[in-house]
Order: sequence, then C-alpha cells, then structure tokens
Amino acid sequence: MIRVRLSPGTGRGMRCLLAALAVAPVLLASACGGSGSSSASATSAHSAPLHSLLPSSIATAGVVNVATLDGNAPWEYFKGSTLEGIDADILNDMAPLLGVKFTFANVPFPSEIPGLLAGRYNIIMMSLGDTSAREQTMNFLDYGEDSSKVVVLKGNPENINTTSDMCGKSITVLAGSSEITQVQGISKTCATPIQITTTSSVEDMDLAVVSGRADMALDPYSSEAYAMKQATSGYLTQLQISSVPPIYPAYNGIAFEKSDGQLLVAFTAALQMLVDNGSYAAIMSKWGCSGLAVHGAVVDGGPTAFGS
Repeated sequence: MIRVRLSPGTGRGMRCLLAALAVAPVLLASACGGSGSSSASATSAHSAPLHSLLPSSIATAGVVNVATLDGNAPWEYFKGSTLEGIDADILNDMAPLLGVKFTFANVPFPSEIPGLLAGRYNIIMMSLGDTSAREQTMNFLDYGEDSSKVVVLKGNPENINTTSDMCGKSITVLAGSSEITQVQGISKTCATPIQITTTSSVEDMDLAVVSGRADMALDPYSSEAYAMKQATSGYLTQLQISSVPPIYPAYNGIAFEKSDGQLLVAFTAALQMLVDNGSYAAIMSKWGCSGLAVHGAVVDGGPTAFGS
C-alpha cells in the first residue's frame, strides 16, 4: 500500500499525480494528464511495465544519474567501481521495471543536496534521512527506517547512557547531516553544552572517538551496527553502541528535486511493485535489515516513529 503525506511545498500538479498513484496506480499515466510522461511511441518501444511513467527526458535518455556515498553499508558502499548494498539491490530490481540504467557518482555528503538542486543528479540514494527541513526543498520516496545512536569507546569509559549524560561531553558528527541539529537540540537542554565537531566521513568520525578527540559520535544505527558486526580487527573493534535511547527515528528516502514529480511517481510505482512481489522484503532480509523495512512505498513520510 502506498502512503502519501503531501508536504507544504508540494505543487498542484504533483499533488494530482501522487493522489492518482495512491488510489489507482494503473490509471496514473492518464489520470492527471501530466505533460512529463513519455510518448506512446516511446512506450511501445520498451517492454518495461513502468517506462511510460517516466519523464520524457529520462525515458529518451534511458539513464538516471544517482548521487550516492561510499562506506555506508549495509545501505550503500563501493566494491571497486561497483555499488553494493541495499540501495544497489533495490535499484537493480527497479531497472527492468522502469527500462533505465543507473549511473552512480560517489559524492561527498555535503555536496549531494546542492548537486541535486543544481540538476547535476536526478536522485540522491544514500539512506538520506527524510526530515521536515529537507522536505522544504526535496521530495522523498521512503524505503527504510532508521534512527541515530551514540557511539562510544568499548567499555563506555565516559558512562554515556542517557541523553543527559551527553551534556558537557564532546561529540563528532558527519558534516551536513541531520545529526547536527539533533545534537544541538539535546545541547539546549544541558546546563553545560555539548561540544560539537564535524568530519567529512564516517570513518573519520569513528576515528575521532578512538583517538580521544571526541567522547562520542552520533550516526545512523544501522550503518554503525552493521560495520561493527562485520569488523574482526581495526578501529571498529574498539567501539560500541551506547545504551542511549534511539534519537530521532525517521525514514530513509530517495531524494528528488521538487520539480521532478513525474520521476518520483515512476519510482514510487516501482518500489511498490517490489514490495508487492516480495523482492523488497528479500533484499532487506539479505542485509539483515528486515526490522527496518517499510510495509509499502511512503512519500514524504518525515520524522515519524517506527511503525506509525
């Protein structure tokens, strides 16, 4: 089942398209008369069942340019020049439904959203948190759930077990991430503020804790838990996830520029097909993330509690 929560910045044409998708996906191509859909001749040239839902520019090119990020397993990471992980598996299964190929650019996180808004990429897919602030400039197709967790040295020498214990301590977070505002919100409740520094990569963030430059880090739970579980040596074996409760449960989403409503519609239909035919559940199970799976395609789900 497709869930649609229309954010305030969603335009009228997009609202029509998404409403049609939620009610009757098979009628989408004609329900709203969207000018961005591909022509009948293009449709007949492709056997892909959802190709006709694509914007004409992408239907003609046959390529979707994706901004992603290395080192974020199980969601996405590069093995040589090949993208692996949940994101890669989902897009690989979407490709024959949409009749497109995907090209992947490994983009530093702070440059991803500006790159999407400048038109350098068609989508961002790197387990990007769907937040209310980001929904002001982008639309999200949510395909997983996650929350932020505090990472500390093994043995938790600073005794960081609650958000109150974070007060007066030093923390490192990824530059440009939603974790920055999460920590700032917690720090406002402290008598002694939390000292916040940023890094350009998750590895540098974890190394800051190992080296003693920071007392803790804040990162999505799924990525840190997966990395620690896989590690048999190295710096990750010196870290653990603290007992601080999950912070800011939210959806992870594929990000689209606001004007790309037709592309969002096509991807939403594709994800729902993967949910309905069991492919999506198989992918999440393969990567040990069944507990983070959505039960249907969610558009602009925002920072909601899991299961809501």
